[in-house]
Amino acid sequence: MFIKSELKVGVIYVKEGQYTEEEILENNDNSLMFEEFLQILGEKVRLKGFDKYKGGLDTVHDLTGLYSVYTHWRGIEIMFHVSTQLPYEKNDPQKVSSNDLIASVFAIDCIPSSTHTQSEGLLSQVSHKNLVMNGTIIGHTYR
Repeated sequence: MFIKSELKVGVIYVKEGQYTEEEILENNDNSLMFEEFLQILGEKVRLKGFDKYKGGLDTVHDLTGLYSVYTHWRGIEIMFHVSTQLPYEKNDPQKVSSNDLIASVFAIDCIPSSTHTQSEGLLSQVSHKNLVMNGTIIGHTYR
């Protein structure tokens, strides 16, 4: 059985009331809960000069942002492509890479079914497997 030793995972942040790809990908700031979620995923790393698995991110000229999230888990290096940490230009909405095998959506205070509807079209364009997590402010739980 072949197991990849390197993975790129897209992480998309959706705020309540966001329904279009443009609204979602224009998010450049994080909520406290999204920051906590990213800390669970891995270590925030400075991309410039980063010498481990890069996941296709630029580590020389800051063209793909200044920071990302990285982890090494059970022999697998994982670089997260975090939507709020990647540059966004209206003329080039491909903020999360179309070759990310997995995309994770983190939604704040959204009803889970509406989160799925909000992200369904965007995720079908960028990944093969999709995970939707709902951060609920009451009790700091993740679903």
